[in-house]
Amino acid sequence: PKDSSRYRKMQVDDYIRNLPKNVELREHLTSVGYHPNLWDKDLYLQVQVQDKKNIEENYRVALLGSFGEYVDMLKGLAVQNVLVDDKPIAPDDLFPAHDMASIEELKSKRSATLRAIESAISGSSRKAVFSSRISSLLTKEDQLDFSFEQQKRQEMLEDQTNTRKKSYWGRLNMTFFSAATSSNSNIVGCYAPDGDHCEKPLEVGIKANAAIISIFEENRDKAKEGNLGTEIENVEVLMSDQGLFVFKIYSNGHPYDTSIVWVNLFKALITSHYVPAIILPKGFPNARTFSYTNSFISEEITSGAITFRDDFFEEEKMETYYDFKLDKINQGDIVLTEENIELIDLNCASSDDSDFQDVSYLQLRGSNDFGHVNTTRVLLKPEKDLPGTIITQVMSRLTTDPALSFDSHKANIMGKFVSQYIHTYFYKGRFDEEIVLNGFDLHQWNKRKNISEKLDRDSVNVLIQSIVRVTSEHFESLYQESPALLFSQNKSHFYDLKGHL
Repeated sequence: PKDSSRYRKMQVDDYIRNLPKNVELREHLTSVGYHPNLWDKDLYLQVQVQDKKNIEENYRVALLGSFGEYVDMLKGLAVQNVLVDDKPIAPDDLFPAHDMASIEELKSKRSATLRAIESAISGSSRKAVFSSRISSLLTKEDQLDFSFEQQKRQEMLEDQTNTRKKSYWGRLNMTFFSAATSSNSNIVGCYAPDGDHCEKPLEVGIKANAAIISIFEENRDKAKEGNLGTEIENVEVLMSDQGLFVFKIYSNGHPYDTSIVWVNLFKALITSHYVPAIILPKGFPNARTFSYTNSFISEEITSGAITFRDDFFEEEKMETYYDFKLDKINQGDIVLTEENIELIDLNCASSDDSDFQDVSYLQLRGSNDFGHVNTTRVLLKPEKDLPGTIITQVMSRLTTDPALSFDSHKANIMGKFVSQYIHTYFYKGRFDEEIVLNGFDLHQWNKRKNISEKLDRDSVNVLIQSIVRVTSEHFESLYQESPALLFSQNKSHFYDLKGHL
């Protein structure tokens, strides 16, 4: 009936879907490889995994999410640096998502941050507002602390040999009300109803090129928290021309390891042809998920530009908040594609990741024709910046010049260090041979490899000498090129070179 809430929700979704900018965005995103049915409704995936805990890491990540709100306060107060152990640290460097600091170190930085905020608001007309926000964040921290202690006590009482399976639901929130009602008050972070950017779930729900992915812990009594269970974590994603860009996870401080749930969902989105690729910045959406993915798929050794339209509210002169602006794929990120996603084995685990066994992998639900797409897939590769182009050319020479004896196997070993070596020279103006001399751990390499793949120190030294010589020769050749010609061929590379010189 037309007076039902379901009907009214459908009317709102239709209205938002047919906004002129959303129509334009969908047409563009479809042209670069997103499935046209992606925006029809929410997409679901149920995953069952062995019930394993990741208590301390989840607690640390939840604290990071909470402490990140202090960074917004510092920026609002124009605080340039915070003294931590007598060292000045910029606000953005206090609690980065990939921060591997211990819990004690995080709390020490939080204490220093609070001192800086309290000093900045002393005598300010906004002191009451900031004091109220600080009080709310400290209360949340107390709740996280209490929950962590409870989880640790419970863990000690539980049978460590249990083989129970736990069921989760992943949901890509593609409708307005699903996005708007994500990030409930239990989710730590600035998108929560009492957070500094509580408007963001509403904004995401309106835009066709943004979404929120939620993970739900399935309750046995489903009526208790709705059909899917309790939302325990979520992440914001943006639809760039090069793929779905994933930000960091925010959680409610739960004790579970959900890494395999995220990997399943990423794999399903690609193999069901909903998205052309998925971009995971280094350490995102959390360290555990990134590390597991990285055990199958190599990190990017070059950087490249990302194209993302961020003009939805341009006419209203409204700026959108992001944890950080996405403008490129960086060295160390992972790009999941249809070509490499099958390398991830979700049903076997190494001795270090035995908790990733016994996975029930189901297809996405939400579209009548998922997995049966006949349209041509388009994947826009990110345009490499000049350092990325140089790295590619140097690696090409190393692997194609017969005199160098640098086969693809050896290239894979040294590729990361070649990238770091070239980036350091390009941006800092010095060839730091220590990067390649000390970066590669020969002992660890030989420990993990069979006899045919083992290397001796002499062969590694030859590889390093080749890297140093070929890189130097490449830059000498670059310096002889005509600036006018480079400018006419690629203006971006011209300005990159200008900055380097």
